[in-house]
Amino acid sequence: PDAPSVKDLAAHIKKMATARNTEGGGYTYPSQSALSRATPNPIGFDNPKPPKNTADVIKAVAIGRGKDSGRFAINGLLVAQDGSELVSTDGHRMLMVTGAKKGTFGKDGLFGGDSIDKGIIKDPHEGNYPPYKEVLPKKDDAEHVIQIDPQKVLEQLRQASLVADESQRGVAMYKNTDGSLGFAARNVVVGTVEVGLNPGATYLATIRPEFLADAMRFHVGAGIAPG
Repeated sequence: PDAPSVKDLAAHIKKMATARNTEGGGYTYPSQSALSRATPNPIGFDNPKPPKNTADVIKAVAIGRGKDSGRFAINGLLVAQDGSELVSTDGHRMLMVTGAKKGTFGKDGLFGGDSIDKGIIKDPHEGNYPPYKEVLPKKDDAEHVIQIDPQKVLEQLRQASLVADESQRGVAMYKNTDGSLGFAARNVVVGTVEVGLNPGATYLATIRPEFLADAMRFHVGAGIAPG
């Protein structure tokens, strides 16, 4: 049979919740294979595409910039290392492209303005950017290295978020023994759904799935290879 739409899934959850509350009876729910084919995602995950040009890379990095009027400096993008490095942060996460040719992103400095969302860096931005290099992980710190395929992780997050509790929207994230990620989400009506979770996995944290989805969109949109 055809996979249920998100609207159908939402209606099913509501119907089963009502039945459970009034009758206390059992219920059925679409399988994970059905969930994996249900589109679009209720929290708006899109399907990112690899960059075609530098403007696309800039727009991908801009996903992580701040929107807090009280922390003006982080609302822009930082160009560093003779125009070969581009950085964004909102104070909670950081996105960075490094290793490009000198001058790829223009002159060094802090830049802002609405043009960034169009992939154009031109408007100087005031403020002192945070010392971002101090929080970069060491490449030899294998304990905290996660092997990812951004498109696969986006799909797993989409599946898990379909049943994540509406009041918290939290998804539990695990590190599998092979270094990949797995996820689990719980709903009081349908129970727990595990996505890409292998035996022996280590719990890492409970996250807001849309935040990790932004990071995966960045990886694809900036042309960063899986790994």
